[in-house]
Amino acid sequence: MSRTSGGHGRASEWAPALATFERLRATLSNELGVTPMPDTLALVRQIEKGTAPAGTGPESPGLSRT
Repeated sequence: MSRTSGGHGRASEWAPALATFERLRATLSNELGVTPMPDTLALVRQIEKGTAPAGTGPESPGLSRT
């Protein structure tokens, strides 16, 4: 997987995860009247800015699909 300087994934690699998060965020709001936890929102903002911590990308160990 390609990486940019600093070890952060390119924005295009995050697009599917961010789209899924947005759908889940809307569902939480519409159906349960709640918002994601502050830590989750902070991580999303970091991802959107391209400053996500190393090891949080789609290729992170332990996150493989089987």
